[in-house]
Amino acid sequence: MAKQIKDSKGKVVAELLQEEDIKSNLNGKTIAVIGYASQGRGQSLCYRDSGVSTIIGLRKGGESWKLALEDGWKEGKTLTSKQWLAILIIGIGASAVASILFTMSFKNERLL
Repeated sequence: MAKQIKDSKGKVVAELLQEEDIKSNLNGKTIAVIGYASQGRGQSLCYRDSGVSTIIGLRKGGESWKLALEDGWKEGKTLTSKQWLAILIIGIGASAVASILFTMSFKNERLL
């Protein structure tokens, strides 16, 4: 059961959740994280280490490629539009989103 955190006046300001309070509906589903900077790296590692099927999308040989390999990711197959994703996380700068999505859609960019 969640523990309520109260301020000095007794007002509930937060709830501390325990593992038994969390129900995941991600079993059997895949999350794809595009980008491996601070947000993408943190989120993808968190999901992967929590047992959720997770893949990351990077340019082979890009700056983050070596770091991803060092973090234990393995090069995998190219993601196709037929593969079901529960969540797609875009962890790159807004100015790069359009070109990355175009590249992924039409140039068969590889995912780890």
